[in-house]
Amino acid sequence: MPDWQLTCYYGFPERSRRREAWDFIRYLAGRSQIPWCIIGDFNDMLYATDKDGKCDHPQYLMNGFSLAIEDTNLVEVPLTGGKFTWEKGKGTSNWVRERLDRAFANDDWWHLFPLCKLTVHHTICSDHEPIVLDLCNVQVTKKQFRFKFENTWLREPEFHNEVKEHWESLPRSSLLPKLISISSFMAKWGRNFFHKFREKICKQKEVLNVLVDKVDEDGVKRYFLERDKLNVLLLNEEVYWNLEA
Repeated sequence: MPDWQLTCYYGFPERSRRREAWDFIRYLAGRSQIPWCIIGDFNDMLYATDKDGKCDHPQYLMNGFSLAIEDTNLVEVPLTGGKFTWEKGKGTSNWVRERLDRAFANDDWWHLFPLCKLTVHHTICSDHEPIVLDLCNVQVTKKQFRFKFENTWLREPEFHNEVKEHWESLPRSSLLPKLISISSFMAKWGRNFFHKFREKICKQKEVLNVLVDKVDEDGVKRYFLERDKLNVLLLNEEVYWNLEA
């Protein structure tokens, strides 16, 4: 395993020192010549959705923090387990929740740990929620490598749209973690699709059972139309099981 660097960071809480904090991140990035990850309480926010409560976070502060991250070519490690990492006034009219704790890494670090996972854990002894960085998410790894793409999915228009939407929502990172994420999404989509697919066949058979004894011209015409729909569904099912064999 090559050497790599971890920086545990605490940002200045005073707004008057935010520019100093951003320049310090730039300074740290400039000194790192090896795979580097920086994690901790930045006392800053990147997006308006990072805060829930009264008084929106100033846009100029979000812009300054975002520019510092862009200047250093860092990529954020996505957070799971919760949206916010700090809160005060829970249950009151002054309840505020914010995402202050994050982790970022350069491209070289992402190549070393493409399966990393950042999780927020809940505690009752602090207003800050601890975040845990797992360098190799073995549970996800095993699941991902069992992924199989099914050609029948391509027949569904919503598949193309939903996969495209998920891919575009992924944060900028090296290719491998994005491929892992999209394969996980498609596998879940496929499981849901198969259950809906079986439901469609059952419902289509019920429609035919109603029409099978129709003798009028419209009834017979509709019977053949609905039978063709069932045949298409059964053909797709056959293709699915042939691929599974």
